[in-house]
Amino acid sequence: MTPPDSQPGPGERPRTGLVLLLVAIAAASAAALLYLAIRRELGWEISALSVATLGAAIAAFALERGLRSGLQVRTTSRERQLTRLSETLKAREEKNQELVRRVDDLTKLYRAISTVNAVQNPSYAYDSVVHAALELVGGDRGSLMLLDDKQEALIIRSQQGLGQAVAAGTRVMLGEGVAGWVVQNRQPILLVGRASEDGRFEHIQDRPVQSALCVPLQCHGEVIGVLNLACSDKSGKSTFDESDKNMAHIFAQHAAITASYTRLWVRRA
Repeated sequence: MTPPDSQPGPGERPRTGLVLLLVAIAAASAAALLYLAIRRELGWEISALSVATLGAAIAAFALERGLRSGLQVRTTSRERQLTRLSETLKAREEKNQELVRRVDDLTKLYRAISTVNAVQNPSYAYDSVVHAALELVGGDRGSLMLLDDKQEALIIRSQQGLGQAVAAGTRVMLGEGVAGWVVQNRQPILLVGRASEDGRFEHIQDRPVQSALCVPLQCHGEVIGVLNLACSDKSGKSTFDESDKNMAHIFAQHAAITASYTRLWVRRA
């Protein structure tokens, strides 16, 4: 059995056949000339055989050139077809990967919303919002801040990874810092590094963070607070991106309803 590496390619087989044909014609001509020479019948036959041999050689050469040219054209055409096919497959693969990412994001978002909706005891509602939000975007620190009764300041109602002392001593006035800006402008923010490096927050003193999200909690057209999420170098995630911001913003719209009802329950309790 011939090894794959030693098998002739498509362009080699026609050439091999033509070479064999030329050898056969030359051998036949030589044999004919030898036969005539032995019989001493050398005359016009030599000229005829020479012309025939030369004609056959020219025809074989022309045939080889034609086959070579045709093979080159077919090879070029096939290479172009393969290139187009490769580009088409690559585009489809990218679309499939994007579809897989979207399905994965929707699955995470559904799980996060379901986690919050499944809470039966209002006492755990705030904690479930923070926990589900961090699970959604892959963060390791977060807090839920709600406006106080006077609608003047934001107070932390639940936190994860910040510490109780920080949570108890945090009070952000409306319009102050990142959280206050988000409440006033009703827009989510994605931060990387220091917030003070952003022109909107040059006046604040802050510590550098690897990546952070701050999204508003809106219920029935009213902003009731913000959801703060962050990831450190220990979270296993390098940074948040626009997809994380969009998912957190969508989740916050559902979480705001839970937070609003929980706030009413706390006031009545």
